[in-house]
Amino acid sequence: MLCLDGVNVTSCSSSNVTSLTSGTDLEVYVIKVIIALLITFLINVLNIVNLIILRRMVSINNTVKNLMISMSVSDLLLGIFVCLPGIISALLHFWPFASIFCQITGFINGMSIGVSSWCMTCISIERYLVVVRPLGLQYRQRSWILRLILALIWTTNSATFVLPMLVNEEWTYYKYDDVTFMCGFEWDPYWMIYVALLVYQLCPAVVSSICSVGIIHSLRINLRVAPSTSRETPPLESSLDTLRNSDIMEVQSEGLANVKTIRHNAPIIQPRNILVELKLKKEAKVTKVLMLTQTAFFICTMPYVITSMVQVTQSIVITSFNMFIISWFLNCNSFINVFIYSLTYQEFRTIFKTFKLVQQIRNVLRRN
Repeated sequence: MLCLDGVNVTSCSSSNVTSLTSGTDLEVYVIKVIIALLITFLINVLNIVNLIILRRMVSINNTVKNLMISMSVSDLLLGIFVCLPGIISALLHFWPFASIFCQITGFINGMSIGVSSWCMTCISIERYLVVVRPLGLQYRQRSWILRLILALIWTTNSATFVLPMLVNEEWTYYKYDDVTFMCGFEWDPYWMIYVALLVYQLCPAVVSSICSVGIIHSLRINLRVAPSTSRETPPLESSLDTLRNSDIMEVQSEGLANVKTIRHNAPIIQPRNILVELKLKKEAKVTKVLMLTQTAFFICTMPYVITSMVQVTQSIVITSFNMFIISWFLNCNSFINVFIYSLTYQEFRTIFKTFKLVQQIRNVLRRN
């Protein structure tokens, strides 16, 4: 059996391999492999489906859509370069790849979490600008700002998780853990865990909370005002320009009303307040999706953060199986967003039903 220099592979010893053949250890090992296989399958398949559907959806504005796509790409990278090698090493009982590949998987593991965290934060800021601040509409029209933000998110997170390797003498900061089947963080020096907690948990949580409170407050006020004024039908004024053409197309695609699509500034046949009310309902739905996604992210990541802090302080001993569950529960965040989108967006479910494989499965179930 192969043991690699610079990789912490305790499972390379023959005693550990033979111990798997005894009763309880073998059962625990099989359960761990099944859990890892299931999560890996869900991450890869659902994120591929998510990328295909998001590109076809028109009910989400381009800024939010591109940030969601960026999150899905980072999650897919985690599934391919972190989870799949982990499955292979679990089946072989040792790390079969080169030491440098362990560094790559550890780097992608951290980068994926960082990209997801700050993409959600940017969505919160974008929603706040659109709903609360009138500058939001101007901001959304500037595509170069979105490209710059995405470049900064990916570049900053890449540099953050490459830096520990560069300062290490042997460039082997990330170590393979035979308990979790993944190359992960050593948190050496210990203060790095507190920096990660501040940058990827506390700061995004504070920013997102402030934006969400402002959005909800603004939506509640506007939704109260819109129905009361919709009884009258005021003349169509230039204030209709506050609703961009793509926004009205988005309202139509959600099935909220039979609103005629505006093309080349064609006249609208619907009253202004009805369109405003529909627009506000659409913004409320996007905000709900954002809050569900953020909640799922923090639920999945906080157990790992707390456990890592406990391990650094060595105050409590955590069993190997519990550490495995916590580590792979963290990976669940990489596919749970797809379920949130499918539950909240009718268009998402409609596009999913058009897949040939889904249609074939539905036909087989109907016949049976």
